[in-house]
Amino acid sequence: MKHKGLLLMTATVLGTLAGAAAGAYLTERRMGEEMTAVKSLADKHLISFRMCVRWMELRQQGKHVADFLKRKGYRSTAIYGMGALGEQLYKEIRDQIPVLYGIDAAYKAIYSELEIVPPDGSLSDVDVIIVTPAVSYREICKKLEEKTNAAVYPLADILYSM
Repeated sequence: MKHKGLLLMTATVLGTLAGAAAGAYLTERRMGEEMTAVKSLADKHLISFRMCVRWMELRQQGKHVADFLKRKGYRSTAIYGMGALGEQLYKEIRDQIPVLYGIDAAYKAIYSELEIVPPDGSLSDVDVIIVTPAVSYREICKKLEEKTNAAVYPLADILYSM
């Protein structure tokens, strides 16, 4: 009887330890995934913040994105990414360079006076498409270059080349 009790107690302790180890592993794994997502979002916002600071510095120097576009000979544009940066870009250049439309995956949820189309939709001819997302711009530019004859510029490249 003593032997049976010892076996039961050992099984209980081992089961508890195995459960605690599994729980710790799963918790750490989940926390790791969440931390990766949080870091990715923080990096995205840091890059956007730095772009905004650069944009403000340019404005204080009297330099404008529309002037850059005019010097390059662009007479019409579209903006990819109609979040905060895209909206601000639209407001800055719309009176000097016609912005024919915006492009955004969340096109149905964006309220703008500008027509917003999906990235996989038909893109009307423009001279240049400015890509505002700072993190995934390489993939976006590549897809746009395969889909259209327009020049494609990341907003960051424009801001840091002025």
